[in-house]
Formats: sequence, structure tokens, C-alpha cells
Amino acid sequence: MRKARETLHEFMHAQIADRKVEARSGAPPRNDVFSILVRANEEDGGKYPLDDTELVSRFPFNRSCMR
Repeated sequence: MRKARETLHEFMHAQIADRKVEARSGAPPRNDVFSILVRANEEDGGKYPLDDTELVSRFPFNRSCMR
């Protein structure tokens, strides 16, 4: 179970990194909740940005994997 959780977190952090690159490059936005959250976090002007771990923790699958 620990390995599965680690693999999922590695995958999600890689996805965040990819979405950040897309947001910063001006690429057309993807139309999914995850991309919208990452893009909003990047475009907010740094007022209250979430770090990558906080972004990952916003998704329900994360809670079920933590049990």
C-alpha cells in the first residue's frame, strides 16, 4: 500500500509540474478540474499560492489512499 501511495504522489507531482509549464507557456488551458486548479494557483499573482503537496491533497482519491 505504501508503494502505491508513493507512486501516486510521484505521478501527481509530475502532473503538477507539467501543468505549471503549460500555464506559464501560455498554452491553451486543458478543460479538467486538476488543470484549472493548477492554472488558477499559478495565475493568482502569488497572493495565497498552494504548494504542490497542498494541490495534491485537494483530490478525494488522496484521502482514500492515506488510510
